[in-house]
Amino acid sequence: MFFIASDIARSRCYDPDSNCWSSAPWKNKLPFSEGKPLVVKSQICFFVREISSTALWTFSLDSNSLTPLCKWVETANFCAVAMDSYIYVIGGSVRRGCNLPGARTECARFHTEQNEWKKIAPLNEARLNAFGACKNDKIFIAGGSNFDLMMEINILKTCEVYDILIDEWQCIARLTFARSLGSMVLADETLYVFGGRQTRATFRRRGKISDKVECYNPESNEWNFKATVPVNKIPNMKRSFCDNYLNGCTLRVFKGVLTNLESIGESD
Repeated sequence: MFFIASDIARSRCYDPDSNCWSSAPWKNKLPFSEGKPLVVKSQICFFVREISSTALWTFSLDSNSLTPLCKWVETANFCAVAMDSYIYVIGGSVRRGCNLPGARTECARFHTEQNEWKKIAPLNEARLNAFGACKNDKIFIAGGSNFDLMMEINILKTCEVYDILIDEWQCIARLTFARSLGSMVLADETLYVFGGRQTRATFRRRGKISDKVECYNPESNEWNFKATVPVNKIPNMKRSFCDNYLNGCTLRVFKGVLTNLESIGESD
């Protein structure tokens, strides 16, 4: 199991056989990684934000090596989802210095084995900082933000699904809670979303972080409230790290590990 830090060189890995953490096997010091890393077959892919571009690096578990794959300059703040040998780059914003500010509808996919880009159908609604996951040859994305005519930020509830087989985006039910920079995960064939900003940030205050979890029912085409993340039980010193983001992922653990966890008291 890997824990990927914002400074990739400081990442850690856990060995369940020895029950200990150690430094991640990559040694290269890279710039700040943008968004969560993606697992593509036996590779861990990183989006690395550089001064005027974004680069895609990959670490191969087979060869134990970290190498660059490609670089591009057009888009930032995009949603990235991995499926099979492809990485899908969805929406985002035009980088500073361009003449077309704001959110984008453009999407593309990158073949990690052939090192090749290909444009795919555009979104129905421009969005940046959206989040997504794949399920059954389809890619679901939700939320994010865009700009109105006055260049004010709008936090979105809208969601879309991309059918890989027919290269088409369709709108689906809206989220119960608007959010940007959130997380979407697939657990036991059910899509869940959580975290992210619920209100936009300003110079004087941080955006409100959503503590609500909701899941998608494809039969009724509805998002339903599922649970509340107990952010208020996180110690105050550690809670400051959650002020901007509340992201997560799925993993499976032994029941014995859960029974030995220490509970967080109300007074902590």
